[in-house]
Amino acid sequence: MENRKIIDYDIITKRYEIDLVNAVKALILDGWQPLGGMSIDAAYYSGQAMVKYEKEKEIVIKNSMRIIDDDGLIVETDKVII
Repeated sequence: MENRKIIDYDIITKRYEIDLVNAVKALILDGWQPLGGMSIDAAYYSGQAMVKYEKEKEIVIKNSMRIIDDDGLIVETDKVII
């Protein structure tokens, strides 16, 4: 399992499940993720814990290379290592 850092947490509650589904979908589009399953309380309100994770860092190393092509010419190219 990944070890990503949670940077925000919220609990969404709605009276009707369809409203909860729509709210969760909207938050997913904004970068939130559901945490665990949904719950229903004694008054029949539905709830869902939501978290936002720290964005993953992308590492890119760029090297310039010189290679000799089939005609014996020196060609410079960039190589990207991820």
